[in-house]
Amino acid sequence: MPAEFAAKVNPLTASAISDGKAEYEASCTTCHGDKADGNGRNSSITPKPSNLLQSVKEVSDAYLYWRISEGGRFAPFNSRMPGFKGELSEENIWQVISYLRSLK
Repeated sequence: MPAEFAAKVNPLTASAISDGKAEYEASCTTCHGDKADGNGRNSSITPKPSNLLQSVKEVSDAYLYWRISEGGRFAPFNSRMPGFKGELSEENIWQVISYLRSLK
C-alpha cells in the first residue's frame, strides 16, 4: 500500500452505515454481490471479485480506502476493479467501509 494511504483512519461513526449501504448497493453490487460475497450479477469477471465478507477481516481501513479509491487495474492485482476516487467523495468511501465493517 502506498505511504499516502497507510495512515488513513475512518473518521465516521456508526451512523454512516446506512449511507454506506446505499452507496455500496449503487456502486459495488454488480461485481461483489448483494451479500458482498463476490457473487455479483457480472459473474464473468476474471479474476473473480473479492469476497468482501472475508477481506474486511484481513485488512485495515486504510487498505480498503486505498483499494476503493485506486481500484485494482495494476500489478499485482490486475483485476477489473475500477478506482472510485473520481466518482465517490472521501466521505462516501468511508461510508462504504463503515458498511462493509458492519457485515457479518
